[in-house]
Amino acid sequence: MIAAGWVVVAILAPIIAPTDPLHQSASLLQAPSWSHLMGTDDLGRDVLSRVIYGARLTIPYATFVVLISVTTSASGQGQPLEIEVKTVIIGDASDPGNFLTAMHSAWELALRL
Repeated sequence: MIAAGWVVVAILAPIIAPTDPLHQSASLLQAPSWSHLMGTDDLGRDVLSRVIYGARLTIPYATFVVLISVTTSASGQGQPLEIEVKTVIIGDASDPGNFLTAMHSAWELALRL
C-alpha cells in the first residue's frame, strides 16, 4: 500500500510538488515553515519538492534491485549474487555520473545467471 502511494506521488510529481526541485532561493537552510514544509537545503532548494521528485528516480532503481534479487533467489544462486547486485546498484548508481556503469555491471551480472 505504501509503495503504491509512492508510485502515485512519483507519477503526479509535477502537479503536487510545491516548487521546482532545482530552483534555488536566497533562503538557505531554512527551517520547516508553511512556505517550505520540509525546509530548504544548503542551496535554498525546497526539500519536499526534492523528495517528491526523488521518488521518480528511486522507484525504478528499487524495482530493478527487487527483480534481480527475486530472479537470483529463484534460480538457486541465493545470497552471494544478491548482495553483489545490491552493491553494484546502490554503490555505483548513487552518483549520477556512474549510472551507465552501474547498469552495465548489473547487466553483466544478470547475464551470468
